[in-house]
Amino acid sequence: MRRAAIVIAASLGAVALLWLVIVARTSTEVVSAYRLTDPATIILETMGPPRGWTRFTNVVESTSEVRVKVESWNWLPGPGAAYAVRVELTIHLAEPLADRTVLDASGYQPVRDDGQATVQ
Repeated sequence: MRRAAIVIAASLGAVALLWLVIVARTSTEVVSAYRLTDPATIILETMGPPRGWTRFTNVVESTSEVRVKVESWNWLPGPGAAYAVRVELTIHLAEPLADRTVLDASGYQPVRDDGQATVQ
């Protein structure tokens, strides 16, 4: 009886893992805007799948720019969700943003400052 339960649990685990390997996918998201919360903290605004995991995967700082890359991991089947949800991601920079440009690393396009800076 115990052996049968272990075999069933292992089979279900294998099916779940196979589902993730076949169906799950990572996609690069467009960063639509950012805002400052303090001189070295920015909040990125993007869209992501409603039942996925959206996160920034790369931040590269230089003296003139900050490049950010945002990706989503989606485990739903099919070509994709018909809708997305707004996602905010907080990034703590090594140095204050100052006059550096924030770039979306997926297309190296400048990201707009939404003008709602809350820096005191």
